Amino acid sequence: VKKNGYDFVKMYSMQWRKDFTDVIFDRIMIAANKYKLIVCGHYPSIVSFEKVVNSGFKSIEHLGGYVKIPDEKMDLAIELTKKNKMFNCPTLDWDVMSYDLPFPDEYKMRMIYSIAPAHYIQKWDNAMDVIIKKNTAEKITKDKNEYMPTFIKKQRILKKLNDSGNLLLLGGEAGNLYQLEGFNMYEEMMNWSKAGISNYDILRAATVNPAKFFSEDTKWGTIEIGKEAHLIILSKNPLVNLENMKTLTKIIIDSNIYDKQELLKKL
Repeated sequence: VKKNGYDFVKMYSMQWRKDFTDVIFDRIMIAANKYKLIVCGHYPSIVSFEKVVNSGFKSIEHLGGYVKIPDEKMDLAIELTKKNKMFNCPTLDWDVMSYDLPFPDEYKMRMIYSIAPAHYIQKWDNAMDVIIKKNTAEKITKDKNEYMPTFIKKQRILKKLNDSGNLLLLGGEAGNLYQLEGFNMYEEMMNWSKAGISNYDILRAATVNPAKFFSEDTKWGTIEIGKEAHLIILSKNPLVNLENMKTLTKIIIDSNIYDKQELLKKL
């Protein structure tokens, strides 16, 4: 994997027998550390939290592992995370859409609903109609309400991680209805804002921190002379109001300037 130039290995859920999972996890991390290869992704649920954080695992996705930690031990877990300089990529939008938290009408308030091509909207709406007919609106609402305490706990954990100075990565999901690769980053920003994260910290998690994650912060992540020119141009300041992320006018990639409408047509 290292010789073929991959940047990282993403681990998916490991839910086998504990003794077997421990051995496999240990071998993966020993080899990854030997070859200086990043391993990140889903929290291996059977492996202890302390082992994962101390192993060199670079980033946990979905706040896996934290949710099951008792409140009285949460500060110690967050302190251990910071000590090991481990990142977290909360991807709250996965929770929001996987458990239909915008049901029944808030889907149409998502930014993606207003900018996605019509054939995407039609596909999503049709799929949602099938889900409602299969599960009933009552069951969807019941599942949503049952999950809300977990989601609220995740919001609190994210706030604690941020307030403690931990390294955070802003990342969206794209596997559910009303999500589109890259575009629902705005929705994720709004999810963080509702959790009490400042606009500055949200934007830092989308720019500077990813560059640090790859140890490439001398090349990109901030606007400086000599760094790679990957930028977006907004007409209003998102530090003042995150909704100003909607005021996109131009995109600069490798010093090439693209108009917003030009790129949207390619969808």
